[in-house]
Amino acid sequence: MKTIAFSVTIFLLTSLLPAQDQGRQKKRVVKKATPVRVIKESQLDFNMELKVHVKGEKKPFTGRIEDFYKDGSLKTSGEIEKGLVVQMTQWYPDGRKKHEMIGRGDDLVETTAVFYHPNGQKGAEAILKGMQPVGEMKEWYDD
Repeated sequence: MKTIAFSVTIFLLTSLLPAQDQGRQKKRVVKKATPVRVIKESQLDFNMELKVHVKGEKKPFTGRIEDFYKDGSLKTSGEIEKGLVVQMTQWYPDGRKKHEMIGRGDDLVETTAVFYHPNGQKGAEAILKGMQPVGEMKEWYDD
C-alpha cells in the first residue's frame, strides 16, 4: 500500500513541477492564432461552382461572414473555408430565418440548402452541387 501511495505522490509531483533541462526550464512554444477575417455579405462573389471569393480577389475566401440590417439585427452569418460554405444563415428583418446552407462531407462540395417563407415555414430544401440541385428538390407552400 505504501508503494502505491509513494508512486502516486511521485507521479503528481513530477507532473505538477515545471520541466527541467540541465537546471533550466524548457521554453513553451505558443502558436499565435491566425486572425479570422470577417467580411460583409455585399463583399462576396459566388461563381457557378458555388466557390466564394471576395470581390476583386482571385483566391478563394476563408473566414466569417457577418452582415447586419440598419437597425443592428443580424442579416447574415456564416463560415467559409477555402471558398466553400461550411455554414451560412440569412435572416429576414423580423429575425426569422430566410435560408441556411450547410456544407456536406469532408470536401464540402455538396451543400444542403433550406429556404424559408417569410412566415417562418420551410419553403424548399435541396442538396446542391455548385448551383445545381442533386436529386429531388422538396418544396412547401406557405399557409
